[in-house]
Amino acid sequence: MARKHWPALAAYAWNQSLTIGRGAVLMHRHDLVNAEASTETLSMSYVPLEYVPKGDDYRALMNQYDPKVELLLILIDEGRDDQLLRLQSQGDSHPTPESCWSRSPLSKPVE
Repeated sequence: MARKHWPALAAYAWNQSLTIGRGAVLMHRHDLVNAEASTETLSMSYVPLEYVPKGDDYRALMNQYDPKVELLLILIDEGRDDQLLRLQSQGDSHPTPESCWSRSPLSKPVE
């Protein structure tokens, strides 16, 4: 389900990593399931590495992933454990986060 929304997730993750630094995209599972493949309909937040307590498993992964080709996605769901996904770009079907950002309408200056 996350792969369907790769362009929007990757563009958002890239922009946030440049603006804030390493971290993970945070979404409610039901928002991802119900969303159209568009950044306007995806409800996303970003958790910066600096907000994650030392010793937390997520912190170690945030230090290891490569934001040039990967993103971390935390899915939260009421009554269930959070799920952390490490997603990687794969050729033309899932271009790099930087490439997704450069193609995103959100990357263009407002006139």
